[in-house]
Amino acid sequence: MDDRWLHLFEDLGKEHNDMVGKKCANLGEMARIGLPIPEGFALCLDAYRKFMDVTGAADEVIECIESRLNSLESIAEIIELSRAIRRTVESKPMPPEMEGTIVCHYDELGARCDMDEPPVSARSAGAVSHPGQYETHLNVKGKNDLLEKIKQVW
Repeated sequence: MDDRWLHLFEDLGKEHNDMVGKKCANLGEMARIGLPIPEGFALCLDAYRKFMDVTGAADEVIECIESRLNSLESIAEIIELSRAIRRTVESKPMPPEMEGTIVCHYDELGARCDMDEPPVSARSAGAVSHPGQYETHLNVKGKNDLLEKIKQVW
């Protein structure tokens, strides 16, 4: 597994909007024209796809949805399905190769910032902005917490 699913902000631009979301793509654009931006990296949609495939979570989520299709008649049942999907994703350990890549980049970020555990944000994103629709965790510190927060936003 390579790390093409992980990109430094300064390597991004508006052409990466669909891959990493508008906010990260715009940070890359700002870096390109010389504006100061925070140090950081973005995981693209391929990171999520790899995680879901490698851990088997994708198949489990599909099975979970298919097993409840005929019983989604109320908001409460839809909410419970959503919770079941979330539990499935969050229960999976980060695949070792993905964990190694993320942790390595987090360590490099710390070195660039001259900090052992730099605070970072873990947020969901898409090509189109939907304020308040996605989960965000601010000031995430430490490798283990970062890995858990990544799964939570997925």
